[in-house]
Amino acid sequence: IQTDANLKAPAERSGTPVFMSIANVEDMTEDRTALDDWESLLYVICWLATFGIKSDDRLVDAQTKRRPIHLWSEGDMDDIANHKRTHMDSSKTFETNITDKFQSKYKLLKNLALDIHWEL
Repeated sequence: IQTDANLKAPAERSGTPVFMSIANVEDMTEDRTALDDWESLLYVICWLATFGIKSDDRLVDAQTKRRPIHLWSEGDMDDIANHKRTHMDSSKTFETNITDKFQSKYKLLKNLALDIHWEL
């Protein structure tokens, strides 16, 4: 396994749009970097902390449609990128629209998500 931090993946769109970095969703021509991977990890953490990790924790559809993060799965790629860009715009916006909507049992994931967002 190569762990070189400067290793870059070729610029190609791959993955599930909900978890893709904004640059990947927008199909940027630049090579993807480790920052894209960190951004994708942040989206996975946010998704799981909002919708639940275990089957007992899963929210029903009526509960999920009211949460802003649900917009990351609606519309075309431009819509998804715009929603993510809006939610990631500032620490306050990210916290208000995304991490404040995490299930209460995932407090540690909220702290982790806020730390990763700050670093990005």
